[in-house]
Amino acid sequence: DGFDRSHFVMKTPDPVLTRAASFIRQSGFSVTGPRYDVVKLLSAPATHLNADQIYELIGKYRIDRSTLYRVLDLLCDIRVIRKVPAGNRKPYYELSEMFCDDHAHLICTKCKRVVNVPEAADIKKQISRREKLVGKKYNFKVLGNRLEYQGLCPDCSSS
Repeated sequence: DGFDRSHFVMKTPDPVLTRAASFIRQSGFSVTGPRYDVVKLLSAPATHLNADQIYELIGKYRIDRSTLYRVLDLLCDIRVIRKVPAGNRKPYYELSEMFCDDHAHLICTKCKRVVNVPEAADIKKQISRREKLVGKKYNFKVLGNRLEYQGLCPDCSSS
């Protein structure tokens, strides 16, 4: 099916998972198996998965779809993960900026492939500083921002 399941094998404690689990508890929730599984799956480098892909990778014997959607909603609400719109395709999920390096995205408008752009972190930091000023000026609680570059990936631009 094209997905690497090797990240489910954990030999040493992952600091991202440890921080995320602690944050979930501090937010007043338990770290249940499904919550842990979703965070663990999304903690793999450059992971952008929609709900169907998450369901397939975790497995229908470990989580049912309704539980998965409740877990995704909760983890988004407490900002452990974020839901990223993907145009006319299903939104994908990734760890929030609290648990991964800040980055922008390249999104292919044809095949919808998503690529992380860590080099854009400086631009995102400038935007974050500005959003605080804008929030203060307009008395608006800004919860985050997203920087996306849209275009055609190498495969789609050559075809």
